[in-house]
Amino acid sequence: ESEERYALAVRGADDGMWEWNLRTDSVYFSPRWKSMLGYADHELGDRMDEWRARVHPQDFDRVIGELDAHLQGKTARFENEHRLLHRDGRYRWILARGAAVRHAAGSAYRMVGLHTDISARKQVQEALLEVADGLSTLSGDECLRELTKRFAEVLGVREAFVCECSNVPATRVRMLARWNLGGFANCVEFDLTGTACEDVIQQGKQVFVPGNVGARWPLEKAFDRESYLGLPCIDTQGRVIGHIACTDGKQMRQELPHLAILKIFAIRAAVELERSILVRERLGFAPAPGPDNTAALLH
Repeated sequence: ESEERYALAVRGADDGMWEWNLRTDSVYFSPRWKSMLGYADHELGDRMDEWRARVHPQDFDRVIGELDAHLQGKTARFENEHRLLHRDGRYRWILARGAAVRHAAGSAYRMVGLHTDISARKQVQEALLEVADGLSTLSGDECLRELTKRFAEVLGVREAFVCECSNVPATRVRMLARWNLGGFANCVEFDLTGTACEDVIQQGKQVFVPGNVGARWPLEKAFDRESYLGLPCIDTQGRVIGHIACTDGKQMRQELPHLAILKIFAIRAAVELERSILVRERLGFAPAPGPDNTAALLH
């Protein structure tokens, strides 16, 4: 019964379990451990090299050093964050935790542990650092341009743009920055009717269609758009003043970056949009409030 409970727990766990026999150097890697790296259960062997060979070269010495220190009894347990090579050729961040089983004399003869995929958390951390480092000293058009470029890179898509609302009620928007096909592109003003952007502005919430976007908004077919992601930019009064969006001619991955990353981009864009509006008002460039101008929307 104990073995059955153990087997069920291993199969049902979201973490990948491993058990290392130090006498024979053989390792049991659970099916989940293997699937985290893109492999079926029968596609990986039972030797420790299956793990060692996939550790990122920059992490290898640190991982092995901390593992050896634990086996020698210098630490109470083994815990390490490192990158492992996935079958698709990319590295995944893994949190490895384990503990040695020891003889009465203290020598280790077995080690049991878990692997947790922390790639999403690492992606958040890296994006936060990149946005903070790259945009902290930028403002205005320069900031928006860099923001669109990085938004496209994070999502792995060909096009990204930031728009501000042109009138109230919002029926048109104007692009303030646009990244397309690996470079900055011309910005345009366009009607929202029949576009994916209309739903973002009108509903004030994220809109994500990973594929076949033309079935929902036929107008998008004219721009060779297969997928779309848009987030509203909301001012300090809670009003939608624009949006940041990205598109691609192919399907996007169903699994988006962590929501925190997306919100960072939308909030940073909103800050610049609202700053621009305030500057225009102070300089007297904003027209008197009315039903068809931006000032009315932003007061």
